[in-house]
Amino acid sequence: MLRFIKRLFAWWDGVTIGTAWTLLSRGARFIGADEYGNRYFEERRTSLEGRKRRYVTYNGYADASRVPPDWHGWLHHTVAEPPSLDLVGEDGLGNRYFEEVRTSVDDVRRRRFVAFADGAEVATVPDDWRAWLDRTAPGAPDSAAPTKSRVRGLPRRSWELDHRPNLTGTLHAWRPQGSLARSEGRAKQTGDYEAWTPGD
Repeated sequence: MLRFIKRLFAWWDGVTIGTAWTLLSRGARFIGADEYGNRYFEERRTSLEGRKRRYVTYNGYADASRVPPDWHGWLHHTVAEPPSLDLVGEDGLGNRYFEEVRTSVDDVRRRRFVAFADGAEVATVPDDWRAWLDRTAPGAPDSAAPTKSRVRGLPRRSWELDHRPNLTGTLHAWRPQGSLARSEGRAKQTGDYEAWTPGD
């Protein structure tokens, strides 16, 4: 019952009853979904302006910035064909990696993408997947392997450490001795400045 009420009134979260009715009454057909779970639809008949209307239903909070650029182009009739991505794999941090099924118009190669598990932080992409994204490795890492995954053709060295994301700006950031951000304070140093007071 609570789910029905939510779909009836909560227009900002997922598909409302009104959106579902609009898609059904206009005969919209399902086209595809993106890596974030958003679903895309297109009407079967052309509208008065001479083209088929296109829709997106969000997976969760309705935020237009969560529509990837390729689907955004399709929604606004900039691109005729909807994008299609193949899931290539997932790293140990939960980031998922995709590659286009076909080559893009302006490039002879298939574009590659990453869907971040928790916030768009490039530093969370491990080295082996970074090599695949940048095309400096011959193949994608083995997703079935644990966090110490290996890029095909690039063996992991014994001296390599596990990937760690950039911790700058977090509570776990490195704070050297004497940093004002350290909780224990700073010890007085011999080279410290002594303030001048007028009249001395």
